[in-house]
Amino acid sequence: LLAITLWNAWQMRELRLQDRKVTLEQVTDTANSVVSEYEAMGRAGKLSTEEAQKQALDRVRAMRFGADGYFTVMRSDTVVLMHAIKSELNGKNMADMKDPNGVYLFRDIAQIGKTPGKGFIEYLWPKPGADAPQPKLSYVLNFRPWDWNFIAGLYMDDIQAEFRASLWKALGWLLGVGALMSVVMVRVSISLQKQLGGEPALTSKIAA
Repeated sequence: LLAITLWNAWQMRELRLQDRKVTLEQVTDTANSVVSEYEAMGRAGKLSTEEAQKQALDRVRAMRFGADGYFTVMRSDTVVLMHAIKSELNGKNMADMKDPNGVYLFRDIAQIGKTPGKGFIEYLWPKPGADAPQPKLSYVLNFRPWDWNFIAGLYMDDIQAEFRASLWKALGWLLGVGALMSVVMVRVSISLQKQLGGEPALTSKIAA
């Protein structure tokens, strides 16, 4: 029962996490399509490359998703081109920045962009209203023509909280069922002892 309870709680967490990953992939594909349009206009000469990139960044900066989702755009040299919330990061090289767990997240993001070109990364990041950095899951997608890495993230503290709540609830049910089964087994044992006239071992000894 304990194994089944833990497995069910973990499966629910994994399903929520998978849903979040799908959301991040979908919104990032949308941003990639927007930027692709501007890159095509720049390549066709309808806009200068500089103007096309500027307008593309403006469009992506305004995009939102989920409860608190936004985009960051970074080059593979870890220089942030656009952060939708922390504008003070724009133009800065973030290679030496690490989260409280020691994760050099921007280096890892750049590595994802250089090799597979897309992937997920988990780290701790400040969240408005929270006293401490919260776990965050981000999806990275590299736009090859301009060497831009889209970073779309969502916090996971709600998933962690739901997992803990479901785990405690499931354990509560488990304790309840376990207590009920214990009562039933004790009553069955007492009933058998009465029918046998005492403990089975003692009864067997007397009969022998």
